Order: sequence, then C-alpha cells, then structure tokens
Amino acid sequence: YCDYFDDQFAMLEALQPAVVGHFDLIRIFDTDYLDTLQRAEVQKRMRRNLELMADLGLIMDFNLRGFDKSTEQYPSMPVLKQALAMGVCVVPGDDSHGVSSVGRNYDKGVAILRDLGHDGLWREPRCYEY
Repeated sequence: YCDYFDDQFAMLEALQPAVVGHFDLIRIFDTDYLDTLQRAEVQKRMRRNLELMADLGLIMDFNLRGFDKSTEQYPSMPVLKQALAMGVCVVPGDDSHGVSSVGRNYDKGVAILRDLGHDGLWREPRCYEY
C-alpha cells in the first residue's frame, strides 16, 4: 500500500493528470482493505496525495463500475469521504467498457454523492495543450 501511494504521488506530481482514477485500486484483492486503509502509514500517504490533488485542482473519478463487481465503488467510501472533506473535486464516472455499460450505476453514484453533501455541480477537466 505504501509503495502504491508513493508511486501514485510521484505520478501526480510528474503528470498532473486532469482526472485521477482508481485512487485506491490497490485494495482490489485485499479482503481486509478497510483496516489496511486505516493504518497510520497508509493514511499519511493517502492524505498527502489527496492534498496534492486538491492543491492542483485535479478531479477524482468516482468510479461506479465497482458496483458491478463488488458492493463498493472506487474509491472506497472512507477515501471518498476523506477526499470530499479535503476539497477534492469528485465526479462520477461509469468506466464503460462498451456501449452497453454507458451510464450504468450513474444514478446510484449521484445519490451517494448528494447524501455526502456534494452539490452535484461537476467541474469539467482542464484541457491540455501539447
């Protein structure tokens, strides 16, 4: 986990992507991920990464495809709450892998965000000129 979030931080600093997806994907095969994410050394790194995202104005993808595979989305609920509390812009996304999944779980995602106090105003990602 620590290596994952350290590598993620390096990527965020170097690339400053407009949208950050799969923030806590490292948990995919960890049945105890809720406990692991609460470890002090992991929390420190997640907080650092979320602070950088907020400072750079990066958007966190609230990936709803996780509902098709498990009971929780990406990022997990504790991370989502922490991101929102820290002022990270969060936008729902369906992570479509084909036309049939476009918009899947979108209403559920919007409802979750509204329940957490999100105003439902989705910020557009910034455009890059290369």
